[in-house]
Amino acid sequence: MKKSFAGSIILVAILFLINTSHASLMKSFTIVNRTGFTVTSVKLSRSGSESWGVNITTLDQIVDGENFKFMMSIEQPNCIFDIKYTDSSGKEYTMRQVDFCNSEKISLIVPPVQNTKSNDGNTGTNPQKKLENK
Repeated sequence: MKKSFAGSIILVAILFLINTSHASLMKSFTIVNRTGFTVTSVKLSRSGSESWGVNITTLDQIVDGENFKFMMSIEQPNCIFDIKYTDSSGKEYTMRQVDFCNSEKISLIVPPVQNTKSNDGNTGTNPQKKLENK
């Protein structure tokens, strides 16, 4: 009987670990505009996917130095996202492989020079990620 009980406890513990290792958590995040220009939209996509979600900011614009907060469900360990943001002239910028599991404050930064698409056909840039922890 004791072996059966101990075995049951171990099984429950293993099932708990399996279920919580992929659990979704609702987290609050802050995005800070450190680009030097005004940002008009911010969208997220699972890293490697080009399926961009809706604009996560409720503001018409985020001027340099301003920030906004949003809530998102994070499923560990699948919490690596790409961030696409647009400036006031319509140029799009992308930050790749941003880890939302280990960051609650994320800065949009002045991008290094690389080619990206824009709504008006002009070339933009592709920033590298920059994260700020709490």
